[in-house]
Parts: sequence; structure tokens; C-alpha cells
Amino acid sequence: MTTKDNLEDPRPATGTGNNHAGADALAALIAELRNRDAADRRALLYIIGGFAMFTCIYSALLGTKTVEMRTGYALLVGGFIYSLGYFGVRYLLHRRIDYAAPTLLFLKRALRRYTYWPWQDILAVTPSAVAMGLGGMMIVESSFRKYFPGSVWPVVIFWAVFASAFIVGHFAGKSQWRKEKQPYYERIRGMVEEFECGGVTG
Repeated sequence: MTTKDNLEDPRPATGTGNNHAGADALAALIAELRNRDAADRRALLYIIGGFAMFTCIYSALLGTKTVEMRTGYALLVGGFIYSLGYFGVRYLLHRRIDYAAPTLLFLKRALRRYTYWPWQDILAVTPSAVAMGLGGMMIVESSFRKYFPGSVWPVVIFWAVFASAFIVGHFAGKSQWRKEKQPYYERIRGMVEEFECGGVTG
């Protein structure tokens, strides 16, 4: 019979073979997730370092540009700073993962963490992508105006390259996720479904 203690205890109740097996499976998963999460934190630090470097470089260049190009550079710097903040928050959240949380709560948090770009994260990074896209467009348009006066082709080519970069990045990231994280995602989802269907009994 499922009890309140089963739902609050961070580990499945013991007393049956199934519960022992469930506890062992959960303990094994947590050990693997600890290692995977540590690797993700290191990757986040590299990303943060990259955006910090770009922010410093483009901020320094901002003062050397003509007035008409400064807006583009300012948008790029704004996008870099926003991205820096976004990945910084993600890093801090990764550092605060509670592996001793109640089982269902821990699994649901892990499921979201191992989902490939949940819609909340897509919405969160959209302002940065828009700012960097507009900034890049303005820089390209200003740079090529003297070579192609009145032509829209530099801007069209820029947006084509920009969109292509996102498309390639999406498929490359999805491929990497399938190889490195989807197996964890499927295991976590299976445990969540089992837990919610009453698979943990006392």
C-alpha cells in the first residue's frame, strides 16, 4: 500500500524484492547523474568563459567604431551579456542540484534537466538571439554599404547564414543529446511513470 512516507522519502520504501530492486536502480541512476551533471557544469563554465571573452572584445571594439555601427556592436554586446547571465544562472542551478530530494521531485527535476531544449529555455534565449541577429545585420549592412550601395543582398546573405547556423546547431546538438543524454532521459521518464502509476509500494 502506498503511504505518505513513500511520497516524501527521498528513496523508495524497502521491504519487498521490487522495492529493493527499485532502490538499487535509483541509486545507480543517481550515481551516474552525478558524474554527468559534473561534466555538464564543466561545459557550462567553458560556455560562460567564451561569452565573457566575446563581451570584453566587442565592448572594447565598440568605442572604435563609427556612430552608425555602434548600435550594431551594442546589440551584440547586449546579446552576449544576456547569454552570459542565462548560462550563469544555469550553472548556479546545476550547483544546487539536490540528490537527496524526495524521489518523485528529484526525478521530475532531472527529467526537465535532461530534456533537449525545453520550451522555457527556448523562450529564455530568444531575446539574446534576436539582439545578436539584429546587431550582426546592422554591422554587415554598414560594412558593405560602400561596396553595394542600395543593395539588400548583404543583409539577405547575412540572415541566410545566421539561420543556417541555427539549423546546423540544432541538428548537431540534437545528435549529441541523443548520444549522450537521451538514454538518461528515457530511464528517468520510465521511473517517473512507474512511480506515478503506483509502482512504489510498501
